[in-house]
Amino acid sequence: MVSSASSRYNTLVPLAAVQAVGTLCGVLGVRWLSAVVPPETMGLYGLLLSTQQLGFTVTHQGFIKHIQRFWTPRAAVAPYLRLLLGASTPPLLWLAAGLTALLVLLNLTAGTRIAPSWWGWMMAVNLLAVVLLAVQAALQAEERYWANFAVSAVASATRSFFPPLLVTILGGAVLTTLGVGFFLHVLVAALFAGWCLRKALARPEPVPAEPVNSPREMVRAFMSVGLCGWVAGAAPRWFAALVLTPESTGYFILATNLAMFVPAAASLIGLSYSFPPLFAASRGGADQRTLLRMTNKSVASVMLMSQAGLLALAWCGPFLVGPIVNPRYAPAMGWMLAAGGSILATLSLPFYCNSLIAHNQEHTCFRLSVCSASFRIAVMAALAADGNSNDFRLGLVILPWPTVALEWWLTRYWLGSIPPTATSTEIEPGSDSADIA
Repeated sequence: MVSSASSRYNTLVPLAAVQAVGTLCGVLGVRWLSAVVPPETMGLYGLLLSTQQLGFTVTHQGFIKHIQRFWTPRAAVAPYLRLLLGASTPPLLWLAAGLTALLVLLNLTAGTRIAPSWWGWMMAVNLLAVVLLAVQAALQAEERYWANFAVSAVASATRSFFPPLLVTILGGAVLTTLGVGFFLHVLVAALFAGWCLRKALARPEPVPAEPVNSPREMVRAFMSVGLCGWVAGAAPRWFAALVLTPESTGYFILATNLAMFVPAAASLIGLSYSFPPLFAASRGGADQRTLLRMTNKSVASVMLMSQAGLLALAWCGPFLVGPIVNPRYAPAMGWMLAAGGSILATLSLPFYCNSLIAHNQEHTCFRLSVCSASFRIAVMAALAADGNSNDFRLGLVILPWPTVALEWWLTRYWLGSIPPTATSTEIEPGSDSADIA
């Protein structure tokens, strides 16, 4: 019992510390940004940052999922990198094509010209973000939670402070300066993350057992999953830009930046804490009911804590104007619950996808993602169609709960149709044959 409590303590404390530092840095960063960046530029900067998620949520999500699924403390970097690089060309080409399409879309919807040179910025920050999150996935899979805390702390500090620091020092073209600051953030964070994993380079390279799923298969499976997730996750910002004025869009973006701390913290702690035992139970031959029960418990905890936190944050909103938020952004406080709801609606899908992965049903994640994303986008499109900002606001507040109900029902339905033998990983309990050594 003591050992179990100690293990839980050593896991949860660094994960909670990650979120505490991230929240502190984020709040200070919002205060600084709101003082030096006007609302119109804030809205455009937020749209540009939404393109930065294309790599790790769409084209390269399969790499990160593969690391979570198969990386172990015995894994050596060099042979594993060869596995990943062997599957890297298609997602890299898709990333380049996707960013080109997004640059065109930005020029059509943002109300201002976005220079082609931003394409290079988008590509660089996407690839660096993939490296950063891949290394963090390996550190979490090894249960090196304090090392992951160090990486997250550096990433939070650089993300929050580099962009406003450069604007304060350099001034000039504010959007360009913000972009340079964000690039320096992902560069420094990725380099530091690689340094934290340096000891893995010295591990021996025994002939590894063939993994249950190759990187190429998982990349293909999760590219479509990630596309659905990214589109649905970015949709609130894009629909806000269509429904609201440029100034109000800036308020929505700032409210999103503030509201994201609560659900993001709960989600990252929940995912980081839940996926190692979930996949370990899967490798050990746990049945469908056990794995799904583990997932439902994690989802319920994350959703309820996030919603309670958002309600508390919205209540505190007026008191944040002045100490935290520049007074010119005071109207953003009215968007807190709506912006938070748009984020909360995205939280449950990764948990249910992990449950499907644990049952070797990666391709079923695509169906789940399509259904979830289609539902959310359809609701937001309907809300945006009448152009009523109040309806749009209320709809985003309510959206998370029918979304999680739909995902729960579909996951339960599809797992119920899987033959019992299909849930096995075909690995004997205690076997290392799924490890990338």
